[in-house]
Amino acid sequence: MIGIYAAMLSLAALGPATTQCGETDKSDDYHLLSVCEGFLEGGPAFSATVRASLSAKPASQQVMVFKLDGTWMVAIAGYSWSPGGAVLTRRAEFEISPEDAKAIAGLLDGETFDRLGKIKFYGRDDRICMDGAVYELAAASGGRKASARQHSCAGTTEINSIMAAFRELAIKYDPDSQGMLYWLKD
Repeated sequence: MIGIYAAMLSLAALGPATTQCGETDKSDDYHLLSVCEGFLEGGPAFSATVRASLSAKPASQQVMVFKLDGTWMVAIAGYSWSPGGAVLTRRAEFEISPEDAKAIAGLLDGETFDRLGKIKFYGRDDRICMDGAVYELAAASGGRKASARQHSCAGTTEINSIMAAFRELAIKYDPDSQGMLYWLKD
């Protein structure tokens, strides 16, 4: 349990690199959660989100780990396309172990956000990118949020490895979500 709080203290130490939760934009993705949701009451939350561009809604997938009333939870929002063209969606929430929450929290500390914040959004300045997806990792606690974003055109980076850990956690608690979280992989 100490590790989770150490990660959050590291996040708080970022100072200017974080934003107030009230300053964050609300997503128009109705099925996704924000690490700054009011019901969390400033408690710790960590998320991995992918939003595909030029795709019909709900072209986004997310795994979020959060603490609510002393219990660690994972929220899953995924989708997949069926061969006939219909979209299948899945939303679920499960209680998780403090050890699993600690493992995710350890991936998203202040040093990680500092390092990921230096990665170029498209990977290179001379890259022209017309389609793909935006990857975002976020963490919040005590009303402050840190996040790192990158476009899929940048190639596979540390962001993808961390997202894969979120996906593995989701599948551990909800095996039926496996085909719904294909963007969250390494």
